[in-house]
Amino acid sequence: MPFLKVRQHLAQSEGFILQSLLAAGLGLAVALVVLAFHGLIDLLIMAVGEPSSWEIWQVLALPTLGALIVFAILKRYPKRASFGLRHVVNELHHAPWHWPTTNAFLQFFLTPIVLASGQSGGREGPAVHLGATLGAMTTERFHLPRNNHRVMVGAGTAAAIGGSFLTPLAGVAFAMEVVVLEYTVAGFLPIIVSAVVASTMVSWINGQPLVPFPNFDSMGEPALLWVALIGILAGCTSALFNATTRWAERHRPPYSILLAGIACALVGLVFQDALGDGQGLWRDLTGGQITLGLLAGWLHGLLGSSATSSRSNFHSTSSGQPICFECTSEVASEVLPKCFRSASK
Repeated sequence: MPFLKVRQHLAQSEGFILQSLLAAGLGLAVALVVLAFHGLIDLLIMAVGEPSSWEIWQVLALPTLGALIVFAILKRYPKRASFGLRHVVNELHHAPWHWPTTNAFLQFFLTPIVLASGQSGGREGPAVHLGATLGAMTTERFHLPRNNHRVMVGAGTAAAIGGSFLTPLAGVAFAMEVVVLEYTVAGFLPIIVSAVVASTMVSWINGQPLVPFPNFDSMGEPALLWVALIGILAGCTSALFNATTRWAERHRPPYSILLAGIACALVGLVFQDALGDGQGLWRDLTGGQITLGLLAGWLHGLLGSSATSSRSNFHSTSSGQPICFECTSEVASEVLPKCFRSASK
């Protein structure tokens, strides 16, 4: 089929079959990029060690050093210092046709430095940025009609989430609800195909989710009272997190990246598990090793360091927050009762 006819076919609503084929190839590409991205993060973390095992001098030095490196690099690209989920949504709905790729390139290499140096952040927002950029590049490189742009960006987003967690349905729901912001039958199938292909590819290569996740197989059925309580607390935490980040963005000072590194270092002196992407906390939570007082302190430290880090317009924890809260109903029946028993002793 001549390329002009392909473009004409894709411009029509019934072109979702060709879109699905493109989305399958996109899912493969996103899976490989996300695998490389997470591999680079793990490689750097292995080189410097987990933040929970750092000495005092490392807690003070590494976040500050990481911030200095990121600051020096971004100083050369002042117009490309926009990253993560907010960048994706803004580019998709408010920006012109061309999608900047330099931001994604910087995201790929700077996020491992940020997380390995202990600064508060997440892996999911950067992964979404990379997947969405690959989707936009597919539309641009193949000169596809404009109506394919949103579908391909959504497909790349779903592939990034599905490949990271091996949860294609969660990736589809996230892409449609948060990024694409609309449901259409023609756009639904390509996004599903991309997420399934990426999840299958990552599962085949890695054998497990790229984002470390607790194993809940040994846990019993959660009590409804604890589930309801966790839902209320999760909603309040989300509101507090969003309020602190919005405040930080409105009051962004000069050299905010350097201040973010220093703030993370100071928070880490008191709440060391607040450093990095918080995977050490998961292990402690599922093992029942955290009291309510320590959990409250860790939460305060994480909110403070994340809010300060958001001033740099680089860190992206908010996209991982809703996904992480999905598992709180499972944790509720085991963790909170243990915490209350520990607090009462």
